[in-house]
Amino acid sequence: MKQHHSQFASAVFGDSPRFRGWMREMGHDDIPRLRHNRKIWEWCFILDVLNDSGLMAPGSRALGFGVGQERLPAILASRGVSVTATDQPVETAGSWVTTDQHSAALDQLRYDDICPPARFEQLVSFQPVDMNDVPAELCPFDMIWSSCAFEHVGTPAAGAAFVLESAKRLVPGGTAVHTTEVRVDGGADLDLGGTILYSVATIKQLVDDLIADGFEVKADYDIPWDHEHDCFVDEPPFSFEPAHLKLRLGGAITSSYGLVVSRPTLPSSPSRFGRLSQAVRALPAKRRTTASHWSGGPMAPGAVRIDAISIPCAPRSAD
Repeated sequence: MKQHHSQFASAVFGDSPRFRGWMREMGHDDIPRLRHNRKIWEWCFILDVLNDSGLMAPGSRALGFGVGQERLPAILASRGVSVTATDQPVETAGSWVTTDQHSAALDQLRYDDICPPARFEQLVSFQPVDMNDVPAELCPFDMIWSSCAFEHVGTPAAGAAFVLESAKRLVPGGTAVHTTEVRVDGGADLDLGGTILYSVATIKQLVDDLIADGFEVKADYDIPWDHEHDCFVDEPPFSFEPAHLKLRLGGAITSSYGLVVSRPTLPSSPSRFGRLSQAVRALPAKRRTTASHWSGGPMAPGAVRIDAISIPCAPRSAD
């Protein structure tokens, strides 16, 4: 299993064979204009992370937020993953509906060229969900994702709260991937009225909070400027030529950032939400565990540290 770093959208990934493979699987033409489009980057990044997590396999469960009319549910189902796709209630969706960026029913997520209808019907379900009030029964899942969704939930704090709360719905060993808008011009959080452009400082604080809660996050905050298409800033009205990795919104320059969150199988340190119990018990000498097995300090010979974590959600039903 490979753990990805959280990172900004880059032209380098867009030019990679892996990226082009995901583009083909989504049915997109392999042309530079799409390889260096931040929205395509987000979808390919999410798929690449989930695939490398080793969880994109039959028997796994995935939860998607704000899915719009993405092809990700169909791709996951084609791999045998059971998918719960969600989007905001149509009553509050506004212009997302008229611009074909919203789903209100399962039929809007069907891509028969990606996933056979019978398999899709068996593995994919849909329900409207307010990301500020996620039902408790949506839990637990091996994988969680959202693509440029949590910057639309109201405030910077509300978006961060969604990421923190949704991560608790992961099973131990699970992975969440969220992409969002982050400023690359050094500015502070900017509220454009329905869209938050996050500052790097706010994302760093969110990562610190996730780690404090016992999750694993490896974050890279370097902003790509090396490739000619990383240096291009698309100005409104957007041309998407030659690239659309960075753009100007409300006077700010922004790009997509992919945030990767993993829930450890056995956390090595206490977390604010998670530790149910900690026990140390003696073992026979032939099964001794040395202090090298954990990071909490010296251990007595023949002792092993056992952690248990609580999953604050409904128990997983048998498939």
